[in-house]
Amino acid sequence: QKARAARVSQLLQEFQEQQQEQEEETETNDEIIIPIEYLPAVASFGSYKDQDGNRVRYLTGVEYYGEDATLETPQSLLSLFDENVSTPEQENDDLIFTCISGVAIGPGLHEPDDVAKIGAFLQTMSPQIEIPLHAIQPNAEYSSMKEELQAFKDMADNEKEEATQQRTLGPGKMAQMTMDLGARLVRERVQAFRQKQAALEAARLQAEKEETQRRVRQDEEKAQAVNDYVLDPHQVRYSCRKCRTLLFGQAELEDPPHAPSQHQFSHRKQGRASSASSSLCQSYFLGANTIPPWMQDALGDGMEGRVACPKCQVKVGAWHWSGAQCSCGTWVVPAIQIPKSKVDGLLPQTTPNALPQGTVVSPFARLMQQQQSQNNTAVAAVTSNTAS
Repeated sequence: QKARAARVSQLLQEFQEQQQEQEEETETNDEIIIPIEYLPAVASFGSYKDQDGNRVRYLTGVEYYGEDATLETPQSLLSLFDENVSTPEQENDDLIFTCISGVAIGPGLHEPDDVAKIGAFLQTMSPQIEIPLHAIQPNAEYSSMKEELQAFKDMADNEKEEATQQRTLGPGKMAQMTMDLGARLVRERVQAFRQKQAALEAARLQAEKEETQRRVRQDEEKAQAVNDYVLDPHQVRYSCRKCRTLLFGQAELEDPPHAPSQHQFSHRKQGRASSASSSLCQSYFLGANTIPPWMQDALGDGMEGRVACPKCQVKVGAWHWSGAQCSCGTWVVPAIQIPKSKVDGLLPQTTPNALPQGTVVSPFARLMQQQQSQNNTAVAAVTSNTAS
């Protein structure tokens, strides 16, 4: 058996060299070249008679005689399993092979369950990995491997060599079967790896597509919410002082408003507490539950940040979830603070003597409005006196 294993090992090296030369001539860039190492081993069986006198056959061991099957003292296969044993989960992630990826079993078996005995023996060395087994089968003209092996022995030496080189009988057939098994295992593993990678890539692309669609829907919903956001024209509205974009209305202000001059934490504010302007509120504070839709994106995940006009992006205020101090001295929590200097107020449409709809009200415009109202009253009085 050892001499037969050595001859098969020698033929494997020769056949591999011939195959490599052919692959180099037809090699393409997208091919994955994976070298295969063949380990010749010899399975030994023994037998004994049980209490009923029946002979029981058992496997005594599988011995490894080196790469060329030339070692005098056999080695244990256990060390080979310990060198590179991977789990199925690792094989799903990377294109790696266990140390023993498959076993080709040649002639010499006498019982149908000898293959199962060899498989059980190898499985004890690698319980996490199922090792495929493939036993050599007789050609169609022979009824069994024993008959085929005897026919090969009866051949002349030149006939044996010819059959060996043609890989149809004897050690040549065993070597070819071993190479075919190795090529099939590599092909199946590479195919499974590529399918796994393709599935992962498809899942990644699908996740990116769904995430993109989700963001598009979210942006559309936010844009629709902004478009549907209408300020009550019968209440005071506030617009960006730079681009005149309407930002919020009276309904979005804190309700109830904070009581002025409740706190004086800042020495700077205490030093000028006697000033009339320092006791006035110089900012608008929006309610935490009445935030305009366009501003919700500006309020990020942090504790504070800036509020910018959605059109011109100029800073119009700031937000602080921990609170901020108004110019009057009161600490407002939470604080969505819009300085009055950053916005202009629009009078409600129902206000008597209101300016045309959409007109921005500034202090100078208010003064002109009041003066115009007084002039109209004076003219009305003069006209009434003249008539009398």
